[in-house]
Amino acid sequence: MSFLLMSGWTPPLKRAAAVVQQSNIVLVLSRRIFRMASGEENTAEGILSQFSTDIEAQRHSSFSWLPSWKPTSRELLEEAEREVLQNITRGFDNLYVPIGGDSFIRTITLSPETQSPPPSPPLVMVHGFGAGLCCFFRNFEGLAKKRRVFAFDVLGFGRSSRSDFSTDTERVEEEFVSSIENWRAAMGLDKMILLGHSLGAFMSTSYAMKYPNRVQHLILVEPWGFNRKPEVIDSEFAQSRKYKIAQSFTGRFNMFTPVRVAGPLGPYLVTRFRPDLEEKFGPQFMKYVYHCNAQKPTGETGFFYLQVPIAWARRPMLERFDALNPNIPISLLYGTRSWFDNETGRKVFDARPGSYVDVHYVKGAGHHIHADMPDVFNEIVEYVCELTVDGRDKVVNGENREDVAFHTH
Repeated sequence: MSFLLMSGWTPPLKRAAAVVQQSNIVLVLSRRIFRMASGEENTAEGILSQFSTDIEAQRHSSFSWLPSWKPTSRELLEEAEREVLQNITRGFDNLYVPIGGDSFIRTITLSPETQSPPPSPPLVMVHGFGAGLCCFFRNFEGLAKKRRVFAFDVLGFGRSSRSDFSTDTERVEEEFVSSIENWRAAMGLDKMILLGHSLGAFMSTSYAMKYPNRVQHLILVEPWGFNRKPEVIDSEFAQSRKYKIAQSFTGRFNMFTPVRVAGPLGPYLVTRFRPDLEEKFGPQFMKYVYHCNAQKPTGETGFFYLQVPIAWARRPMLERFDALNPNIPISLLYGTRSWFDNETGRKVFDARPGSYVDVHYVKGAGHHIHADMPDVFNEIVEYVCELTVDGRDKVVNGENREDVAFHTH
């Protein structure tokens, strides 16, 4: 054995020992999390204590040369983002926009390549939970042909500041909304076509409620947080043990906790649990998703206080939709294969009889319409933007309002 340690076998042996020791910690921790979620262990204290003990033992053991527990860093996230954005074949601007204090918002902007002034207002794109601006990388070029396009990492996500949020539900929502308004003011934008996906749609709607004069048109893609959690969820999966464990876990922990706790196995878990994303976006994007969610989870913690397990809004948007200015036109996009409830489109339409509302269903698309059907998605968004430029999104039809409001693509 001493010969092996003195020879060129040392690095492979160290790497193998590192994998074995870290895998053992993951196994112990995973079992304890499962026991707690199953009700066999009542608090998280035992898990956190065990985790701290294991990590501390690792630091002071003879294996002091072991790599860091989480294979991530700001530099690795930057590199992962760069690899995804390399898919964009035209130039764009990279910005870090200060929004007050030490906080900033990571932003990219694209402008039309033509010399004529672009139609106003610009399109601003807001991503959903656990993601970043790169989730729209397949859409940027097509949407920027005629107008300026802005995309940013929501505060607490991606490469934006990992600022801490309140633990009060209303206050957390206000903090997200204020960060968007501070970003808008710093960018010098007057009005914008505001597009949000999933959680980003929830934030965009909340923003439009508070700052209606800044939103020319609201585009909600697979909006999250519109319905209240049903008292009884009538589905086979909801009665399963897996669902009950997941519900218990998400009531106590942030959703991406396992990815961070798993350390070197985190990248594998991201791919293992969301193979659909790798199929849609590619392996480069999965690397990006891992590094986005392996960082300090402040935005994720903010979301924890916005939701009740599993991911239902504490303050559903439909119950306060009357606070949204009726003069703001709304377009909603849904994938026909999504697990999200597309009946919210009908509910929004019915709730705004004197306002412009149109609803678009994309055949064969799931929750990530912009990735599943990027060309169709771009075509719909471009259509809505042109309505905004021409002023046709202010027309509210009478008897045939419903006939012109619902579209299938």
